[in-house]
Amino acid sequence: MSLPVNKKRKLLGLTLQALDEPEEYMSKSNRTMFALIGVGSLGLALAFFLQSQGSTSPFVVSTAGACGFLAGRGTFLREALRGWPVVSRHFDKDGMRQHLKSLQ
Repeated sequence: MSLPVNKKRKLLGLTLQALDEPEEYMSKSNRTMFALIGVGSLGLALAFFLQSQGSTSPFVVSTAGACGFLAGRGTFLREALRGWPVVSRHFDKDGMRQHLKSLQ
């Protein structure tokens, strides 16, 4: 199954932008990572605190699940950022630019 053309263009454009401006990409991604991990961990701690106080409402349980997901997403992003300098060397920028032009 192939991606729609508009999604291919967006993905290629974002990847080329990250390859051309690695410092800006890493800076933006680091802010996102810290926000996800921070909000997720804080919400998870709050949900566990409320649950330890005897609250068993579905809201607390769903908040814990959502915040756990956010913290996990931030952790995944952190690990992806660690590998980006290694992976980015293996992209063919010229081939990607040609493919992007052919999609236009």
